[in-house]
This record gives sequence, structure tokens and C-alpha cells, in this order.
Amino acid sequence: MLRFKNGQKLLFFAGVLILSLLSLCNFDEAQAQKIDLDTLEIDQGIKQANRNVSIIARISPTTVFRGDQLTLRIIGRIDPGHHLYSIRQQGGFAPDPTKIVITDPFLNAVSEMDESATLLIHDDAFGTPLQVHQDDFWISLRYHVSGKANPGVYQLRGYLIYQICNNRICSLPLKNHFHEKITISN
Repeated sequence: MLRFKNGQKLLFFAGVLILSLLSLCNFDEAQAQKIDLDTLEIDQGIKQANRNVSIIARISPTTVFRGDQLTLRIIGRIDPGHHLYSIRQQGGFAPDPTKIVITDPFLNAVSEMDESATLLIHDDAFGTPLQVHQDDFWISLRYHVSGKANPGVYQLRGYLIYQICNNRICSLPLKNHFHEKITISN
């Protein structure tokens, strides 16, 4: 049996408590990214008409062979008076970048996201100059179709994750889901 003086006993139990708490909070950055993207449910109850951003997805080409590449382009329109943030990281106290997330396992991104021209504005909500989209915009990403994908017609599913702002109030992160047909040939 270990013997401790009063001060040592308190220090020992404090150390055990801290280690226990750290083990409860132990997760790596990849898990944190998965939590951010795959389990995000914030503002999902807001009706589409109140989100201030409408999107459509376009795939080119719509018929591909296994092992080929395709381009996914999200085309969007933002209600007047609002803006959506760039796909680029913009510094410490800035909103998270807008991004495309694909939930189908047979596609792997092979390029960096690209976007239409952005505007540099002074964002009063964040108190800093930020690159944003206003009115119409597009974001695209190129994908490789797995050589193991079975031939057939699929619904490509994913979502755009973004924040919108009217320069006074900004949304929490939002998901805008999309799906588009794709045919995979032999």
C-alpha cells in the first residue's frame, strides 16, 4: 500500500482526475473534422426559403467510365443583401471556408476547389476585410471515379457547407444538400 503525506495525496488524486478527464476528451483532428462535417445538424430545421442561398449541382460528364474523372460544379444564387464566404481560409477570427462535401465513397477529390471571382468587402459582423460571394456564384471540384465502382446509374449525393451574412448577423454553419444522377460504364 502506498503512503502519502496530505499534500502528496491531494496532488496524486488531482493528477488522476486530470488524466481521467483528458482520456474522456481524447480524439484526434480527423475525428473532429468528421464531427464537423458529417454530423452537423445546426439550422437544419430552417426552411430552404429562409436560408438565402439556392444551389443546383451540375456534373460533367454525366456518363463516365470507371477510373475516369468528372467535375462537380455547384451553382448558387444568394439573396440580395447577403453574402457567402470564399472557399479559402481567411485568417484567425474569420468564418470557416465554404466547401463541397461528397458522401459517396466511389469518388475521390483530385483537385483543389475552385470558385468564381470573389469580392473583398469589409465585413462588419467579423470586423475585418473578407473575400465573399454576392448574387450568383459557382464552386467546382474535380473527382476520380474508383476503378472498383460497379457500372450503373447512381445518385451522387453531397452538400455545400457555408455561412451567410447580411453584414450585421451571420448564420451558424448551414448545409444545403444536393443530388445529381451519374452513370458509370464499364
